[in-house]
Amino acid sequence: MDIAITDKARQVLDDLVTPLHVEMELYFSCLIRKQVVYPPSPHPDAQTIDSGHPNLRLYFRPVMTKSCSVEESHGEPDLVPFPMQASDKFQPKWFQLDFRGGQWESTYGYSRNQ
Repeated sequence: MDIAITDKARQVLDDLVTPLHVEMELYFSCLIRKQVVYPPSPHPDAQTIDSGHPNLRLYFRPVMTKSCSVEESHGEPDLVPFPMQASDKFQPKWFQLDFRGGQWESTYGYSRNQ
């Protein structure tokens, strides 16, 4: 996996007392959504990815909703792990981390065109 950390993000990571946990979430339901979340600790179902930085804990978490409704596309739906037969095909190929305006900003993808 190609992991890009901007100079500013690396500087902030280097100064952290506790590691930053980052989950790349791939959400399956009536729709497919990808997002990055910063939980205080990783979800037990999240798959660990070696970030190469001691203060960056990076994870991948494919999930799905228990039911499918348009109302659940926003907010906090009830999520369960998504059983993947070929999880390596869904594993992100790149991740980018930045720190701007006092906030972490991240994205991930599967090809460089995203």
